[in-house]
Amino acid sequence: MEIKDYMKWSLVSFFIWILLTPIVGFSQETKLIPFEIEDQFDRVYTEKSWKDSILIIVGSDKDGSQYNPVWAKAIYDTLQKELPKLPVRQVGLADVSGVPFFLKGFVQGKFPEDSAKWVLMDWDGTFAESYNFVEEESNILIFDLRRILVYQTSGKEVDKTKIGKILESLRKTVKEN
Repeated sequence: MEIKDYMKWSLVSFFIWILLTPIVGFSQETKLIPFEIEDQFDRVYTEKSWKDSILIIVGSDKDGSQYNPVWAKAIYDTLQKELPKLPVRQVGLADVSGVPFFLKGFVQGKFPEDSAKWVLMDWDGTFAESYNFVEEESNILIFDLRRILVYQTSGKEVDKTKIGKILESLRKTVKEN
């Protein structure tokens, strides 16, 4: 084999390798990850905590937290109107992985004192990393009863098209489960 042919083969092999090799760091979970996370009241929750419900997680980093209540209310109101008997559990999640260890107590104290308004405190950023959260936005994850991720989106202001897709995915989930 001539050197010219060898170089062509090497170049082709390299490009084939690039195309067929998965890109590390961009993978995303398609199932609910195993977890054990506390809320701001130190109550522990796991992936089994809401086993009889479709799970909707609304979460973000600090800069996206202002959008979470708006998205959560829009989703809640839509479900009450369209699918009021659907077994859904909506859970708030705070990606607080950027908080230095010595400020954890201070930050934890900034969350609502009303025990009905609890939020999962993800100190390790497990959800943000596993599901590729968009920074500075509210991130919405929907898991069916089998804990398969059936829909994911993010945004700042509530988008009626995305709310429609959330509703559509929930209807589809009900049919499949």
